[in-house]
Amino acid sequence: MRHFCRVDGTPAAGERIPLSPDESRHLTQVLRVREGLEVGLRNGCGLVATARVAAAGRREVVLEVIESRVLPAPAVRVTLVQAAIRNAALDPVLEKAVELGVAAVEIVDTERAVAGLDARDKHARWERVMTAAMKQSGNPWLPPVRTWESVAAYLRGRSADVPLLLCDLAPGATPAAAVLSGLAARKCAEAAIAIGPEGDFTPAERDQWLAAGALPVSLGPHVLRSETAALLAAGLAVRILTDCREQPA
Repeated sequence: MRHFCRVDGTPAAGERIPLSPDESRHLTQVLRVREGLEVGLRNGCGLVATARVAAAGRREVVLEVIESRVLPAPAVRVTLVQAAIRNAALDPVLEKAVELGVAAVEIVDTERAVAGLDARDKHARWERVMTAAMKQSGNPWLPPVRTWESVAAYLRGRSADVPLLLCDLAPGATPAAAVLSGLAARKCAEAAIAIGPEGDFTPAERDQWLAAGALPVSLGPHVLRSETAALLAAGLAVRILTDCREQPA
């Protein structure tokens, strides 16, 4: 079984690096890794490296890098635009976003949000959740997380060149898979997909999305929880856009 650690920078082959106290403790006391065993290294910025445990003390683990390379940025970039929801629901969304290969997460405060973003800074919590997912999955890329005070603020700050899909409960919305397949057929490598809070966006917020050019899409006949919709939509977007680019011309 391959275990992964997070490191800073881009260590080269032959380099010895001490792990942080938290990483050392997790490796020796939780994973029970001992001297001589190999582990994978990730820095969240494309590093793919293998190292051998050179010393495994109770307070510090030292690794010796065997091989190291940095991958080019992924060709497909899916941005998950998630309405602010409570921690118990948001944590698994962030975790699975890393596992699925989402390129960026934008968290938007909304009028119907149960848990707002202005009361407390949650970035440290999100960093821990997403780092754990990176180490579990081995994904070399850690998506950045940004927050926005409103739907209008996000729409002002987004790139208008990236297709934007709005997961919508209104009748007549086109199936998300069909819209994504159309983008993939045009060799589109980027997409952003917006998920509402519990209770969905207000009519005024929905109008803002549509006025900004968002394409209303459906995730099926059932009303999904916000976190369920986020995982389904993100998984569909990453898979469909990636599959098309991997097919031979």
